[in-house]
Amino acid sequence: MASSQTSSPFPDPMKLNSVGGQMAQQFLAFVEQTSDAFVAFDLKFRYIAINASGACLLSLEPQQIIGSTHRELLGDQADEIEPFLEEAAETGKKVFVERTLQIEQQIRHYDTVYTPTMDASGNVTCIWGIYRDVTDQKRLQQQREDRLRLQTAQTEERFRTSFTYGAAAKALISIEGEWLQVNPALCQLLGYEEAALLQKTIQDLTFPGDLEAERRQFRQLLVGKIASYQGEKRFLHANGTVVWSLVSVALVRDITDKPAYLIAEMQDLTPLKHTEQQLKRAKREAESANRAKSEFLAMMSHEIRTPMNAVIGTTDLLLETDLGELQTDLVNTARTSGESLLSIIDDILDFSKIEFGKLELEAQPFNIDLCVEETLDLVNARASEKALELAYSRESEQPLFIVGDLHRLRQILVNLLGNAVKFTPEGEVVVSMTAQILSEASADAPPTYELQFAVKDTGIGIKPEHCDRLFQSFSQVDSSITRQYGGTGLGLAISKRLSKQMGGRIWVESQEGLGSTFFFTIHGQAAPQMAAPSAADHHRLQGKRVLIVDDNNTNRQILRMQVKSWGMVPILAASGVEALMLLGENHFDLAILDVQMPGISGLTLTARLQKHLGDQAPPVVLLSSIGNINPEAQSLQIAASLRKPVKKARLHQILLRILDPQLEITPSHGQADSPQVTSKPLRILLAEDNVVNQKVALRMLLQLGYEADLAANGREVLEQVRLKTYDVVLMDVQMPEMDGLTATQQIVQEWSVDVRPYIIAMTANVMQGDREDCLAAGMNAYISKPIRLKDLKETLNAVADAAAQD
Repeated sequence: MASSQTSSPFPDPMKLNSVGGQMAQQFLAFVEQTSDAFVAFDLKFRYIAINASGACLLSLEPQQIIGSTHRELLGDQADEIEPFLEEAAETGKKVFVERTLQIEQQIRHYDTVYTPTMDASGNVTCIWGIYRDVTDQKRLQQQREDRLRLQTAQTEERFRTSFTYGAAAKALISIEGEWLQVNPALCQLLGYEEAALLQKTIQDLTFPGDLEAERRQFRQLLVGKIASYQGEKRFLHANGTVVWSLVSVALVRDITDKPAYLIAEMQDLTPLKHTEQQLKRAKREAESANRAKSEFLAMMSHEIRTPMNAVIGTTDLLLETDLGELQTDLVNTARTSGESLLSIIDDILDFSKIEFGKLELEAQPFNIDLCVEETLDLVNARASEKALELAYSRESEQPLFIVGDLHRLRQILVNLLGNAVKFTPEGEVVVSMTAQILSEASADAPPTYELQFAVKDTGIGIKPEHCDRLFQSFSQVDSSITRQYGGTGLGLAISKRLSKQMGGRIWVESQEGLGSTFFFTIHGQAAPQMAAPSAADHHRLQGKRVLIVDDNNTNRQILRMQVKSWGMVPILAASGVEALMLLGENHFDLAILDVQMPGISGLTLTARLQKHLGDQAPPVVLLSSIGNINPEAQSLQIAASLRKPVKKARLHQILLRILDPQLEITPSHGQADSPQVTSKPLRILLAEDNVVNQKVALRMLLQLGYEADLAANGREVLEQVRLKTYDVVLMDVQMPEMDGLTATQQIVQEWSVDVRPYIIAMTANVMQGDREDCLAAGMNAYISKPIRLKDLKETLNAVADAAAQD
């Protein structure tokens, strides 16, 4: 052991009085307390200083260590240490090394750094060594490596097991296309023994027609454009047949990122392909059979229709001759039977055209009102025989002229109206139409609408479980109905196909014993209005008071809507007694009376009012569902008589002629109704889910000279605001699907304040805070229900004035 009087590089704590000395003292304290071993060597590699951790490392006291050499303390292990000390002494640079020491039968691992210390002349005076024990880290790292090796071995074993015994065909393929390894499933798929298959290349077994596509995908793999690919591919089986497979290929790269080999998996698609080919063949055969059937039906329909035209034409001629009562009855029977048969033939012919794909639609502008009214005329006679009320309703703001196929629309309506009349023993059949805009007008095209028609009856209704059979070809609800009412069961099937071909659909809502409502939609572009009443015409009817008397509520409401759209003031009565009371208390410019009413009929009511009021009696327009008015009416002063269902344009002409006899009127089927035009027009959207409230609000707006679009919930509001620009949204707060507050918040998020509509809350919520909630959501104004006309007018006028200033 060397002398302990060798000088130490550690300073004497008694001499550390300056600030620098204090820092050195702190450093000395740190060195003594750290877990790393700090050692200083002189140039003969003797220990000249060591901290507590270093002494602990050697399991000796510091006095036993100072002055000793490595060889004295560590024996032959010094041969592994001294070369690094020599390198640090010779180069004057730090030397980093990982050392393993065995002390008292324990092997420890250390990360070590040797740092030489220089004097002012640049000569090495001593070497510092810092040893950090990393034995525990080494052990943990070794454990991780052992686990990783185990996991790798297990993964490789699983891969080998999956590769060898899996049901899927798999292979490892060289970059040149040689089979490196194949599994039994692949051998079975291609029909080769493993040794024979390994003698082949993938190119040898690829169907010639797929080689180029295979090469193209392989090139993309090699250049790194794709990492893998999947697709259908054909292989050549050992027996010469073609094997269809779904191939998945991935490229494996080595550690230098160079392509190493391919992993391929093949799924046999041959059975599926055979089934697919059989299905295609069956489809072609079925289509061929359908074409043959359709062609046969078309030919037979044509051949039957030709002589039927002659039969019907002959009966028409016979009816023009002088026939007796019996002959007339027989001829009418023959004619009616011929018409029925012709209708069946037309259905079969149309059905065959649809099946064969030969039905083409026309695209011509037409008047929707005229189409519906003419269709009602076709079924009016049968409805009159049952004393059924026929009616048609269309809101004035809906489009009147569209571009489409008039005849096919009429065909659907005839089918639905014919069925409604057939299956309705008493009551009414009402047609209504609404429209929803699908696309706004642009510089190149007018707006496109979805038109929804509804045919509602009060007939026998349909059981819910039978509704799905209604639109099937040659199908009816049940056999008893077939025997009682007849028919081919084709009308609704044809209507379904026609509606679909015109961009829409058809469905039914029905309850047995309560009637049915058949709905269908079509798409069409708006067409320019061909004719419209002038402003002068509206002025002549503006403010005229009209008494409407009809026991049928539907007819009353439709007449009310029609005359109100012309600016007239309708007063309604449901009976002759109620009408007499109104006539005794009010002045009327005109009376529209239904002829067939229980109790006091229209004729009796006319006689009484003309008797009691004399010259002061208002002009009377009689409406009848049964054609000609009773002869007793000839003794009464009847201004006009019209047959139900009343055509709006015709009623408009009659009222103008009665109230302004000097006016020259040119009859026109295309006259369009036009509501009052306010001096401050606003584009308004009404958001309201309650039907009654919808009607009330719309009537109020109409009274103020405004028209409005309608939305039944917040989602519809957002849809319409995205499709069309509105100045005002009258927003109900409580609505299904999406409430008014949520819809308002969405509008505020999507549109800036300068482009979004002015939102007015309409709500029955009048509790404290409700108004604040509406305004906080982004609404601009608040009107509480019940809505007062005065409040609504003032609010809308304020909006219109603000818009005019902008």
